Amino acid sequence: PSVALVDADLLNSLPKELTAYTGFDALSHAIEAYLSKEFTPLSDVFALEAMRMIFGSIVNAVEGSREAKENMLYASMLAGMAINCAGTVAVHAMGYYLTNYHNAHHGLANGILLPHILKFELDRKCERLEDAAVKLSFKNGISLIKKIEEIAGRTGIPRSLMELGVKASELGEMTKDALSYSRNLDKHPSPLKPEDIREIYSKGLKGR
Repeated sequence: PSVALVDADLLNSLPKELTAYTGFDALSHAIEAYLSKEFTPLSDVFALEAMRMIFGSIVNAVEGSREAKENMLYASMLAGMAINCAGTVAVHAMGYYLTNYHNAHHGLANGILLPHILKFELDRKCERLEDAAVKLSFKNGISLIKKIEEIAGRTGIPRSLMELGVKASELGEMTKDALSYSRNLDKHPSPLKPEDIREIYSKGLKGR
C-alpha cells in the first residue's frame, strides 16, 4: 500500500480477550525480532520501543483505556515493522500447532509459550535477551520474563497448554509440527533440537 491509516477508534469494540491476545502477539513480534539472528540496527529500534510501550499499556488497554489501546496499536505497528526486517523465531514455530489443531487464537498461543521459550534461552545465556532487559530498565532477563508472566496473569492468558485441551500424548506430533517451520527456527538465537522443543512444550503443559 502507498498509505496505511492506523486508527485506534477501530479498537473501541474489540473485546477484552482479543485485546489481550493481539497484544501478546505484538509483544511476541517485538521480542522475537530482537532475538532473531537476522536482527538489524533498525529492527532493534522498532522492537525495543514496541516492547516498552506494550509493557506500559497492555493491562490498561485490556481494561478499556482508549489511550492505552492507541499506544498498543502504535506498538503493534512498530513490532510489525521489526519482524518485517528480522522475522520471528521459535515462539511462532511452536504456536502454530496450537492454532491449527486446538483452535487457539494465534496471540494466545504465543502468550502461553513465550515465557517458557525465553527461560530456555536464558538458561543458554542468551546475551540478546539480557541486553533487551537492561535497555528496557529491567534488572536482568529473568526480571523481564517475570514481568511477562505477571502481565499474562493480569490479562487472562491461560496458565498452561492443558487449559487449551492439549494432552501429553500429543508431544511427539507437536514437536514434529514445530520442526516443519524452518523459516522461523532458522532465525532462532540458538539451535533447537527435537528434544529441546519437546522439553519446552512439556513445561508449557505444566504451566507457569
